[in-house]
Amino acid sequence: MTSNVDIETIVNDLILLELKGRGNRVDSLFEPFSFDFRDIIDIQRATKRIANHAGLLGYTFIVTVENLPDGQGGEIELKPGQTLVPISVSRDIAENHSALLATLAHEVSHQYLLVNDISLGEGSRYIRQNEILTDVTSVFLGFGKLMMNGCHHVEKWESRSGNTTYTHTSMTTTGYLKPEEFAFAYLTVCAIRGISLETCLPNLSDTAQKTLALCRKDFSTYLSFDGRDIAMADRIVDEKNGAITDAKFALAQIDIYYRELKRDLDAMSDWLKENHRILQSFDSPRFAGQETQALTHLRLLRMIFNTKNHIRAVSSASESKGRSMKQALVALRGIADGSSMSMDERTSVCCHLCGQKISLPTNRTGSVICPGCKYEFVANTKPSGTVAEKKVGAKNQSVTSLLHRLFRRS
Repeated sequence: MTSNVDIETIVNDLILLELKGRGNRVDSLFEPFSFDFRDIIDIQRATKRIANHAGLLGYTFIVTVENLPDGQGGEIELKPGQTLVPISVSRDIAENHSALLATLAHEVSHQYLLVNDISLGEGSRYIRQNEILTDVTSVFLGFGKLMMNGCHHVEKWESRSGNTTYTHTSMTTTGYLKPEEFAFAYLTVCAIRGISLETCLPNLSDTAQKTLALCRKDFSTYLSFDGRDIAMADRIVDEKNGAITDAKFALAQIDIYYRELKRDLDAMSDWLKENHRILQSFDSPRFAGQETQALTHLRLLRMIFNTKNHIRAVSSASESKGRSMKQALVALRGIADGSSMSMDERTSVCCHLCGQKISLPTNRTGSVICPGCKYEFVANTKPSGTVAEKKVGAKNQSVTSLLHRLFRRS
């Protein structure tokens, strides 16, 4: 259940309300009450009763029941300085006592936020955040029981036709918070106000009580109902300190992995540099000008076999080392919770012979000539993966054909 609760948003909203609404804070719970929800006059009286509890004594709310767009339970006309406040409620909501009370509490909470100049921002991008803030505000003002009973209401009834009995089910949902989020907000408000469980639980529906029981089980460490004692704060501090200590030990372990990986990366860098140096010596052979042609041919023959053997060794080692490095890369990205790595349009690589940095296009593979030492090597600037497999051995020709071509020139 804990994973379904946006704890951070709810707590942040409650902090905002506690700071900005301190002078108009309501410390008591508003109990659900009965009224004729099919009588428009009685609906006006119910709205006035809710508004008075929120401290909105100087405002008159005019409630009408209308056909609103699907999914919209109610709306309120908000104008600064306006004391006559129209509220519209959908016909579906008006047919359900609990849903109607929750909707009226939500709309009245909108007016409370307007009067106290509390908002998370203006414009369409803040609509949902402000609606969630309004739900939290309704709980903050003491309407938690109304919201818990009305946020998810299921009603069942039976009808008969001849000898057949039909069972009907009607489900009404109000508000922007999930039931478990209303439960967390409600229990949090009760805990910080020092309201006992004997006061929190009465007049709640069976469904609301079950949701609260699950919430209490998940958050018992943080929520105390023994009055405003220091024990709850102490438990929260202890939990926080424990979490920090655990995180420090986890980071220490990652630091060990980092140092070991860095040591391996340094060794890998030396290995790359040495093999590029050897390949360069194969690529640019230098022989004394006084050597006989036969001696030159023999030296070239030895170089061909040495090149082939070295390339085989490099290819085998590269496959093994590349696989290990790729696994390390995957693990490191996993530590970052799978966050994507930013990709610039160009990537900086180093010449493995002289160390000069070269700026190359990102997500490419190809031959590069170092502007410093003129060494030609293959660079891969893709974010992950390996260079496409390519047989090197003297431009994909067999040693036999190379020998034939070499000695044919003599």
